Amino acid sequence: MIKSQQMTIQFICNAHNARRLDPKKRNHVLAQLQGEGHKRVESFLFEQIFARTAVQSLGQTNVSSGWSFQCDEKNIPHYWFKLNSPANQWNTCDDQVTGFLSNTGCIIFSINYDYEEHKFYATQFSDGIWQPQQLLTDVFKQLTGKKSQVRNIRNILPEAQKKAIDKINASFSDAELYQLSLSRLLTNCYLVPWFDRQPMDIDVCCMVNNQIHFLEFKRKYPTRSGTFGIDKYPHVSFAGWLENAGKTLSLIILVDPLWNKDESPLHLLDEVSVTASDAVWIGVPLHASALSGKTFSTSGQDSGMNPGNRYQPEIRMESFRILGQSMDIAPESLSTFLTNPASLPPVTTHTLTSIRDAARDKYYRQKR
Repeated sequence: MIKSQQMTIQFICNAHNARRLDPKKRNHVLAQLQGEGHKRVESFLFEQIFARTAVQSLGQTNVSSGWSFQCDEKNIPHYWFKLNSPANQWNTCDDQVTGFLSNTGCIIFSINYDYEEHKFYATQFSDGIWQPQQLLTDVFKQLTGKKSQVRNIRNILPEAQKKAIDKINASFSDAELYQLSLSRLLTNCYLVPWFDRQPMDIDVCCMVNNQIHFLEFKRKYPTRSGTFGIDKYPHVSFAGWLENAGKTLSLIILVDPLWNKDESPLHLLDEVSVTASDAVWIGVPLHASALSGKTFSTSGQDSGMNPGNRYQPEIRMESFRILGQSMDIAPESLSTFLTNPASLPPVTTHTLTSIRDAARDKYYRQKR
């Protein structure tokens, strides 16, 4: 379809507009991913693992993904979008999320892709009902008035990117790959250029005991000081907004036991992995009390985002709880964390450091 050297986000969006990109063809989607940064492609793998873990723990109808939002000029998460697909159909959890958001005055859209027309359509929830469907571009013209340039990704290491794409090809079903393609088209070709900024994706919305929870997933490791931070915008800002509305944003971290940004995280997913058993799942409800008051600065390139410095408030280590160790955690761990986090063991820097030292010893001994 498209030669790899031509693969930029701009080229992908042009191919989408010309109806030359088919999101149901695996080779088209794999080519589409060549326009993404290698760290972003790696994150798609781990985010899918987390989404599957949430479904296994809580049940399909209690878990929803595909939600994202754009903030208004006051940095309020005002515009919400739920992307539907065969692998991510609207369910009762989405009804609960919509009810909550509508009570806060947010503008909510359900997004569907017409495969025959190769176009996105939006339906707005307003006055307690779903309004008639509109072409997504028409909706965005009304909301923002003007479209900016599509943003190409600059930070790409082809070898690392190819390895991650190959792993996606081997592990994603056709339905999951179709959903990923639509999600990236919606973000890169519509949400970013029309709002002129990156949206925040909600990794998982879930329902436990009829209560809605918002979950942010990260694969990361502690800073040099042995603690973790999270972006002030949009994450900490969003967590504060939710807390004021009576809800919680919980952060789930899969701790990479090597603590080395120069090592591909795919070592955790190798068929014979010496580090997978040392991966640690930890979580923290991001209440204001969980923040220490200290702030880190970090480069956007380090996390696969756009270049530029970002600021991350530090999270108190004593606020974290351990959900499990290894790539497969007990199904009840997530529900226990969301309903009674204090019942789970606390996290210490010493524990994570000890696991890191053991994992590094095994990993680098194997590489010699």
